[in-house]
Amino acid sequence: MLLPIVAIIAVIFILVIAVYNSLVSLKVKIKEAWSQIDVQLKRRADLIPNIVETVKGYAAHEKKSSKMLQPQDPHLCPLKDQKKPEKPIKCSVAR
Repeated sequence: MLLPIVAIIAVIFILVIAVYNSLVSLKVKIKEAWSQIDVQLKRRADLIPNIVETVKGYAAHEKKSSKMLQPQDPHLCPLKDQKKPEKPIKCSVAR
């Protein structure tokens, strides 16, 4: 009569240990997942200054290019003064 009670208690004890172990392993997996998310966010945050510098450099290049393509003398390309040109006007490009 004592043997079935001990067996039932042993089975319940083993089930409790198994459930506890599975909960602990899930907790560890969740911590690892959040850790990976933190790593990716830090990488992204580290890349933002590089992107900003790249955009600044590109903007400076575009500004320089647009100044280079604009005529220095407004009389060379009087498109602003004319509403409808009779013949195509060739603008000189200052380089």
